[in-house]
Amino acid sequence: MAYASIKAMTSANRKISIIIPVYNEEENISLLADKLSESLKNLSLEKYEVIFVDDGSNDLTFQKISDAGKKYSFIKAVKLRRNFGKAAAYSVGFSQAQNDVIITMDGDLQDDPKEIFLYLKKLDEGYDLVTGWKTAGKGTFEKTLLSRIFNTVVNISFGIKLHDFNCPFKAYRKEVIEGIKLYSGLYRFIPIFASAYGFKIAEVKIKNLPRQHGKSKYSGRRVFGGFFDFLTVIFLTKFNQRPMYFFGTLALFCWLIGTIILSYMTFLSFQNIGVGSRPIFTLGVLLEILGLQFFSIGFIGEMFTKSIVDVKSEYLIERLRV
Repeated sequence: MAYASIKAMTSANRKISIIIPVYNEEENISLLADKLSESLKNLSLEKYEVIFVDDGSNDLTFQKISDAGKKYSFIKAVKLRRNFGKAAAYSVGFSQAQNDVIITMDGDLQDDPKEIFLYLKKLDEGYDLVTGWKTAGKGTFEKTLLSRIFNTVVNISFGIKLHDFNCPFKAYRKEVIEGIKLYSGLYRFIPIFASAYGFKIAEVKIKNLPRQHGKSKYSGRRVFGGFFDFLTVIFLTKFNQRPMYFFGTLALFCWLIGTIILSYMTFLSFQNIGVGSRPIFTLGVLLEILGLQFFSIGFIGEMFTKSIVDVKSEYLIERLRV
């Protein structure tokens, strides 16, 4: 698509901040900086900045960023003392961003800066968060399979129809990320938090360019961390102020099964059949005790929530007319 038509799609007064977390990407920085410069110049933006967050690299990544900053005045750099993880890098970048629209992308050249206009066009349609869907180009079989399983489970669990929750190439209105606290691997679930607050979400089809330099940071160990992050998001979005809904459901389930088992054992005892040494009798007693424990946890959680939760922090006002 010609850049002349791209200009017509974007607002001339648009101000954007691009946040790029990097870790040991020394060979990609200068190439990415050149691509960003070329793409951003052709978007007719009023103001833009690119914030590289060096997440504790132990190679020449930060030096390369500094060199790119001397060449292009729009490039800024932050270096963390050690590798704190992508969530921390995003949080630092968000705190440094000065503009109304924030774009995140990876620094491995697999995200194409020329596609930024697709995100801006979608934001102009009234959406608050736009995430990428990598349809052109494929990763490894293992990564693709795990990604599909992950996206399917998240779609079913939260009812948000997106094809690629884990795509790092996203665009946000700044108010979307202002109320979201990121840690661990929760950055993968930003669309879910945004949806929970009522923001409008869309996706755009983009390319997945092959990595040319450096090594992928993907590891199968992330699957286990991702599972626990997934459980965390369920609690934070569905049961944050209603812990009894979760623990009470578990308590009722345990009580129901335990009561059925013990009732059956009681019936057998009236038939002069010994039940005291049967494992199923022990299971029934255990389920009754677990039910009481789950109910107690839920009750304590409700009291704790009532005492400390600020209700005002749980909603966002879109418009106000006085």
